[in-house]
Amino acid sequence: MDKLYHILIVEDSQVQSLILKRLLLKNNYQVTIAVNGAEGLEYTKKYKPDIIISDIAMPVMDGYEMCGKIKDDEEFKDIPIILLTQLSSTVDIISGINSKADSFITKPYSESYLLYVINYYISLKKQDSDNKDTDNKMIKKNVLLNKYIEHISNEVDVKRVMFFMLSTYEHKIFQSKEQLEIQASLKTINEQHKNRINELISEKEIYQSIFISAPDIIYSLDKDGKFTHINEVISNYGYTPSALIGKHFSEIFMSFLIDENNKVTDVDFKSIIKGTNLQAKDKDSGVNERLRYLQLKIKSQNMSAQARLIETGGKEYVLVEINSFGLYNTIPHKEEKIFLGSTGVMRDLSYRVNPIGAPCVLTSGALKQYGD
Repeated sequence: MDKLYHILIVEDSQVQSLILKRLLLKNNYQVTIAVNGAEGLEYTKKYKPDIIISDIAMPVMDGYEMCGKIKDDEEFKDIPIILLTQLSSTVDIISGINSKADSFITKPYSESYLLYVINYYISLKKQDSDNKDTDNKMIKKNVLLNKYIEHISNEVDVKRVMFFMLSTYEHKIFQSKEQLEIQASLKTINEQHKNRINELISEKEIYQSIFISAPDIIYSLDKDGKFTHINEVISNYGYTPSALIGKHFSEIFMSFLIDENNKVTDVDFKSIIKGTNLQAKDKDSGVNERLRYLQLKIKSQNMSAQARLIETGGKEYVLVEINSFGLYNTIPHKEEKIFLGSTGVMRDLSYRVNPIGAPCVLTSGALKQYGD
């Protein structure tokens, strides 16, 4: 039966230690957990584990100090120590080198890579290690590394090599920090995007509520003057909202207006489609030129429309007040505006009466109330 190799985990986070323990047990390793460096040092002397996997930042005694103490002890110095670290600066590397750690694995680590490193040290233990220290074993095991080491002069400046390695690593750290900043920025943007989507959903629900419950006809048109949306109120006049989608705005109105003097005026549908918000208020007459008046044709297609015909005394149209707003896309650095469409409200004026109960009628350019 194969020997169960003993691994000591030194980790103050219970969650992290349990995750690591579960991984090692699944791969047939015997596991002991210490919650800080002092306890890790104690358990090392008590159990003499085959491998130690340790976190760095811990209370009482950190991973660097524990590692240094173990490596300074003749009895335990050959135990491979793997430090799990964020490696956020070159100071971490210097501290790791001074502690004589055997290997560094950066967080968050790949489980498969951690198992690879563990299996590597276990394989060294299985080899005949007489008169060979750990460093010589690593060089012998790593054929690729050994190939390059043969070409290094014995007189090489070790400090210069260290400086080169650390400066290279420092650049990698800088790139890593930039990536983390980008990730944090993207996360913030993503959260803002989600919040905006929720706001839009909420606004859409409010709009739909108003769109459905409003007593007036609410509609929107595309740039060609064709309906893109219209609420159910239009069905009171014999129209089906879905059937109007794609139809031109002018199809549901009389093409002319007749005032109380029987004067006929052609309707300028184009200006209404573009948006009555483009019109100014006539200060002299007091008439709000933002409002336009049209005669909405009634189709006796349903009971509601038939009831409206009766209410109008048999007239096949009702007078409606139009208040519409043009939608435009402004081109940056140009005064040019691109018309996208419009949205508006139609209000049935046949329900408006003066104090004595008389209906409203259209005068030349404005509304006037009159009696019987």
